[in-house]
Amino acid sequence: MSGPPLPPLPPDYYQPSSYAALREPPRTGMAIAALVCGIVGITVCMPVGIVGLILGIIATTRASREPERYGGKGLAIAGICTGGVSLLMIPVIALMISMLLPSLARAREIAKRAVDASNLRGIGQAMLVYAHDNDHQFPPDFQALLDDGSITAQQLTDPSSANLPPRCDYYYVVGLTSDDPADWIVAYCDPANHGGEGANILYVDGRVEFVKEPGFTQKIEGFQENYEKSRGQPPPITPPY
Repeated sequence: MSGPPLPPLPPDYYQPSSYAALREPPRTGMAIAALVCGIVGITVCMPVGIVGLILGIIATTRASREPERYGGKGLAIAGICTGGVSLLMIPVIALMISMLLPSLARAREIAKRAVDASNLRGIGQAMLVYAHDNDHQFPPDFQALLDDGSITAQQLTDPSSANLPPRCDYYYVVGLTSDDPADWIVAYCDPANHGGEGANILYVDGRVEFVKEPGFTQKIEGFQENYEKSRGQPPPITPPY
């Protein structure tokens, strides 16, 4: 005997077909690519974030219009977010670079001043050795120190200038001795090489100091006045050559 008849199916009942069972899952490749590009844009290469932003917008639009074919809407939105963040980082980094460049330029100038001071200090030590061997007389010019190997041509070049050896960037006061007042000036460079802020000065006792303007000009003028009072004539100064 057969059982009781089955109740009729409801009108909204959907009988899955073999086609529906074999249907491919929604595509998420573009959404994944958008997220990957966005992450790369933040961490490695910011312009790649633009690609992530564009792919994310396209993937989101597709997933909204055809959800049965395209998926990964959340991934696409994440790609849009990360791509947008990478774009926002570009002006921020540009601003940081614009703020750091003056600091880097300042640091380079300070380093060049240190090298300049080291050059003059080496010249001063060579002059004191020369004076010890020549009855306290300083050399008649820098060439004498070059000839005996006490200094190199590189030491006569101010690194803040655009000159290269064998150019000499230092003024030299001729005729001084190691017995002259310790604060008398033997050599100095041009403040123009340092943006007009000042320059390094080498004294008779071998000291070197960077003197800012207007103190630099005042020191040079004060030395010239003292020299003239002591010897009755202006100090003979050999300019850079």
